[in-house]
Amino acid sequence: MTYTKQMTTNSYGRLKTPPIHPDARTQLAQEIRTEMTDDLISSLPIEDKDFMYEQRKNNQHKERLLGAYLNLIREYDFLPKRILLEGFTDAVKHIYSANEEQEKQKEFEKIICDKAENMVTKLQEEN
Repeated sequence: MTYTKQMTTNSYGRLKTPPIHPDARTQLAQEIRTEMTDDLISSLPIEDKDFMYEQRKNNQHKERLLGAYLNLIREYDFLPKRILLEGFTDAVKHIYSANEEQEKQKEFEKIICDKAENMVTKLQEEN
């Protein structure tokens, strides 16, 4: 006795087209947003165009900075979050306080130079 299996074919209809790849969809949406924004900005007065340009520039800086942060954090993600936050905070405080100190030093030097210049001018006028 041989066992034969009778094969039947079922038709489930046509295959659906595959969805658009997320990257392509994202790129298309980005292009549409950029085009809409460009159209809007082109209709603005020159002062507003300058303002919008500055906003775009600032956003690009933020995006690049965020990308750099992500790379750095991924490199050290084995450390506890508290350590990363403290280190980042300490570095920011150090840099900004050093910059403020440098600015104060420059102002002090400028005041001294101005006073010395005034003294030299007075001495030259007396002679």
